[in-house]
Formats: sequence, C-alpha cells, structure tokens
Amino acid sequence: MRMNSTVMRCWIAAWVFSILFGEIVGPLLASHALPILLYPLQMIAYYGAISLIFAFIASKLGKLALAVFFFYGVLAEMFLFHNITGPTDIPGILFFGAFYVFLFGIPIWITKRISKPKRSFSS
Repeated sequence: MRMNSTVMRCWIAAWVFSILFGEIVGPLLASHALPILLYPLQMIAYYGAISLIFAFIASKLGKLALAVFFFYGVLAEMFLFHNITGPTDIPGILFFGAFYVFLFGIPIWITKRISKPKRSFSS
C-alpha cells in the first residue's frame, strides 16, 4: 500500500481527533479522570497505529470502512479493554461500536471533504 497525501491527512486527523475525544473529553465527561496520563506513550502509539490502519482501510473501502470501525470497536472493547461484558451486552455493543465510528469515521470524512479538489469555473 502506498501512502498518498490524503491518507496521511486522514491519519493525522484521526490520530488527533481520537486522542482528543477518546482519551481526554470522553473520560473527563464520564469519570473526571484521564487514563492517558497513566500510559501516555502507549496510548499515543496505539491511537497512531490504529489511525494509520483505519486511514488505509477508509481509502480502500470508502463508506464500508464504517462497518470495520464498528466491529473493531466492539471487539477491542470486549476482548482488549473488557468494557463489554459479552455478546448479550447490547447497549455496550451499540455504544462502543458507534463511538469508534465517531472517533475514526468523523475525522476521516471531514478530511476527505476538505481535501476534495475545487472546481474552477474558468473556460
């Protein structure tokens, strides 16, 4: 896979957006604690790596990448972070799946909308 400028912009936007909302704003609203302060380098590296992978996926799959973000969010929160208690935890599945679509889908969508070439009206 080749990294073009759009993929790089999507990667950086998703990286910053996911750290800002996933580890700073979200936890402050929910628990008044910042888990990123416990393991800052590991979290920054994790979000950087997953944002890069998701930027490549979004460049190849387009809107279908949102389903990938949803399923990854559910699986990551269930098996890596243990925030979903099991397959019967429907509210947890819906919340975390939608949260990962928000964290990674929104910045990639905004970046792609901004970086579209402008049409010129000159003849």
